[in-house]
Amino acid sequence: MHNLQIGKFGEKLACNYLQGNGYQIINRNQKIKRLELDIIATKNNLIYFFEIKTRIKNYESKREIPLSQRQIKNLKKAALAYAAIHQIKIELICFNLMIILLDNQQNKANIKIYKNIF
Repeated sequence: MHNLQIGKFGEKLACNYLQGNGYQIINRNQKIKRLELDIIATKNNLIYFFEIKTRIKNYESKREIPLSQRQIKNLKKAALAYAAIHQIKIELICFNLMIILLDNQQNKANIKIYKNIF
């Protein structure tokens, strides 16, 4: 699979997972000032921003969280801009990272969520 296809597939899996766990998807691939928020969802009166990273099983990283400080800064900027546009109180938002590790040989995916990454 091509990287773009892997990413789209991962986002679809993420949406299914979130919906199966009581989240309502508000928006996907929301663009804010040349930045993008992968998934915006709500649950229990909170707004969740999910950054989705999809990898193939053989992927290795030296960092547990595969985001640079710059990426985190940009994601935070986009989430805060979205909150301002939609008049959402800052204390009602959470930003999570979801890593989806695809195992094509066993036809399954492992999902790990890092909560409140900023």
